[in-house]
Amino acid sequence: MDLENVLAIVVYSVPVYSSITGALLMMLTYRDCISYSESRIKFLLIFYYIFASFIWLGTIAFHFSQSLFIYLNPFFYLSLLLASVTLYHFIFYLTATQKDKHFSMWHYLPPLVIFLIIFIWSFFIPYDVQYAIVSRNDTVVPEYKYYSMFYISKHALRIIYLSVYIFLSVRRLYFYSRVVINYYGAEYKKYIFWLWYILGLSIILILVSIITALSPYTHIHKFLSNIFIVLVIATAHAVLVYNIIRRNYYLIFSEKKISIQQGGPEQNADIGLPASKKANLPRRPYTRHHKQFKISEFTMGGGLRKKQFEQYFKEYKPFLNPDFRITDLIEPFGVNRTYISRFVNTEYGMNFSRYVNRYRLQRLEVLMSLPSGKGKSLQDLLKLAGFGSYRSYMRAKLIEDEEANKKKRKR
Repeated sequence: MDLENVLAIVVYSVPVYSSITGALLMMLTYRDCISYSESRIKFLLIFYYIFASFIWLGTIAFHFSQSLFIYLNPFFYLSLLLASVTLYHFIFYLTATQKDKHFSMWHYLPPLVIFLIIFIWSFFIPYDVQYAIVSRNDTVVPEYKYYSMFYISKHALRIIYLSVYIFLSVRRLYFYSRVVINYYGAEYKKYIFWLWYILGLSIILILVSIITALSPYTHIHKFLSNIFIVLVIATAHAVLVYNIIRRNYYLIFSEKKISIQQGGPEQNADIGLPASKKANLPRRPYTRHHKQFKISEFTMGGGLRKKQFEQYFKEYKPFLNPDFRITDLIEPFGVNRTYISRFVNTEYGMNFSRYVNRYRLQRLEVLMSLPSGKGKSLQDLLKLAGFGSYRSYMRAKLIEDEEANKKKRKR
C-alpha cells in the first residue's frame, strides 16, 4: 500500500469515528427518552449515522482493498443515497406542524430500487471486469458499457440527491422558522439556528464536491479537498449529537383533544404520555367516570380567569408533558405568551416555570405514596411526574425549599 492510500485511510477515518460515536451516543441515551417524539428523533439519527459510517468505511475499503470493495459496492451505493433521505426525514420530523402530512416513505423507494438493480446486475458481470472498473474508477469497459456507466454515476447521483434533499430541507426550515418566530417570538431562534448551521455545512459540502470534480486533477488538490470535506462532515455530526442530547429543538405539533379519566392519581398515570403514544393505548369503555373535554371550553377570549386556568391544569394535566411550554397555552386561551406570563406573576406571585414545577412536585409526591410507585426508580417517577431530567427536578425542589425556609424565618 502506497503512502497516498495510507493518508487517505487516515483522513477518511475521521467521519467514520464521528458517525460511529454519534450512533453509539444515540443508542446509549435512547432509554432516557422522555417522550415518543424524542425516541423517534434519535431512532432516525441512529440510522443516519449508520449510513454515514458505511459510506466512509466503504471509501476506506476502496483504498485498502479494491477486491473487497467489489462486494461492498451495492451497499455503498445504497448508503450514499439513503443518508440524504434519512437526514431529510429527520429534519422533516423536527420541523413538522399540525398541518403537515406524515413523511412519505416513497422517498426510500428509489434508493432501494437502485440497490436491487446493481446488486442483481453484479451477479452477471465477471469478477475481472468489475475489478477493472473499480481499479480504474473512470474507465468504461466497452463490452459492459452500461454497467460501467452505472457504476461511475454513483458520485454524480450522490451530489444530485444531496442537492435535492438539502433544497427540500431548506424550504421546510424556512417556513418552520417563520411559524416559530412569528407565532412564538424571537427567543425561539435558538431552536432553529443549529439546524440552519447543519444545512449551511451541507451546502458547502456540495459546492466543494462539485468544484473538486470539475477542477484539474492533482493529488495534493484532492487530498486537501478531502481533508476539508471530512472535517465539515465530522463537525456536522458533532453538532447534531450535541443538540439532540441537549434537546435543543421545539416540536410544535400536538394533539388538541385529550381523553381524561376522572379517578385517582393511579388511574391518570398515562395522561402525560405524548399524543402519538396515547393513540396506541387501548381505548377505555365510556362510563360515567369518563368525560371528553375540548380545549375550546377553556378559551375565554376576553382574558384569563383564575378558576378556569386552574381547572385546565387539573383536568388536562399539561405539566405531565416534559416538553410543555408557556407557548402551548396560546392557542387554547387565545392570548399571547406575555399576557399569560403576566397573569401567572400577578395571580400567583411566581414565574410560569415555577408554577408548572409546583404541579410536578405535587404529582411526584402522589406517585411516591402509591403502592405502584414503591418499586419504581426515582428516574422513572420523575418522568411520570413530568420532569425532563433529574437536574430540572433538583432545581425546582431547591427553589421550593428556599421559599419554605424564608417563610419559616419570617415566623
